[in-house]
Amino acid sequence: MFKDVASAPEALGDALGPCQKKAVRARQADELTAPLHEEIDVLKLELAERDAMLGAVLTALADIDDAMHMCVTSDNQPLKLLRDAMPVWYQAEEGGLSWEGVERWWLDHQTRVRARKEEQARERERRRQEILRRLTAEEREILGI
Repeated sequence: MFKDVASAPEALGDALGPCQKKAVRARQADELTAPLHEEIDVLKLELAERDAMLGAVLTALADIDDAMHMCVTSDNQPLKLLRDAMPVWYQAEEGGLSWEGVERWWLDHQTRVRARKEEQARERERRRQEILRRLTAEEREILGI
């Protein structure tokens, strides 16, 4: 009859039970949406990369601000790129977001980065403890633990 039940469920009519029909429709939906999900996954990766890049650029500017003491403003104060220059130089029309919005995003980004690093440190410590528990007494002695 049909090589693949999913290719013609309507033609089978009553030959399929309700659960089988539901499974066929689900598989058809998956076949239709799979390319969209792949594209969404790619876009998520690209967004994460840009998120990380922007965070790195803003962190670099903050580090420059901390290290830069030779440049001064007209009132003889140290020029701070992130605090003083960027709000003036930033092109909100191109970025589609105000500088204040960028600053809020960056503060949130820093919080997420700290939380991720703390979670990674906890996971490393959990794995370390797990490995240490498996050591024999002789291995502990050799390692000086």
